[in-house]
Amino acid sequence: MKYLGLTLDSRWNFEAHFKRLAPKLLGTAGALSRLLPNLGGPSATCRRLYMGVVRSMALYGAPVWYDALSSGTIRQLSRVQRVLAVRAIRGYRSISTDAALLLAGTPPWDLDAKVLAAVYEWRGDLRSQDLRPAPREIQAERDRLDDLALEVWQCRLASGTAGRRTVMAIRPVLKEWSEEKWQAVLTFCEAVVSQKEAAEREREASADAPTIRRRLTGRRRRQFNLLMPLLDGPRTTDSGESAGR
Repeated sequence: MKYLGLTLDSRWNFEAHFKRLAPKLLGTAGALSRLLPNLGGPSATCRRLYMGVVRSMALYGAPVWYDALSSGTIRQLSRVQRVLAVRAIRGYRSISTDAALLLAGTPPWDLDAKVLAAVYEWRGDLRSQDLRPAPREIQAERDRLDDLALEVWQCRLASGTAGRRTVMAIRPVLKEWSEEKWQAVLTFCEAVVSQKEAAEREREASADAPTIRRRLTGRRRRQFNLLMPLLDGPRTTDSGESAGR
């Protein structure tokens, strides 16, 4: 049964809800990704805005379903969040989830859901006592819970195995990962990607470039993309996942 935007099932595990939600989130993330090229495109502020749109869709009703989260639903949320984080930092598909989220400065959505659920429960307890917290008190509680969520994230990162260089560089200063530092890394990444893309275009345009490496368009390019995995073999990302070319 669908009620107020949530799909309810007899076991209240919300698996049906996420089964229906995941394709919508991936579709929206994919549509937005086409608007966020690695080179040029919207500014960092706009990219974060796009991430916020999908985040709001993903975390709708979090206080209701958070306690029912399973490892499978967490993976579904992480998959969508990674797509947007990679576009936000102008990265490549081979980057690990941990590194992408760190560079984007966005905690895992399951931790955000935990904060939302905790704030909702806290306010409910106060209302049951006929108390109405002021906006500044609500924000103070939210900030406290956000700090706790960051500590949990730091513990997760310490035990992770993917993207270790990025994690080791940012994890010690995770709480101080401010807008200025994020923008500095973004500028650096964009400069590096620009140089790599320019060098790749020169190699493709070279008269002595191997045929398999020359730029192709239209039907020939689609056939080339189907052929590449057979030529190169499966590629493994630094997150341990297989990725297409």
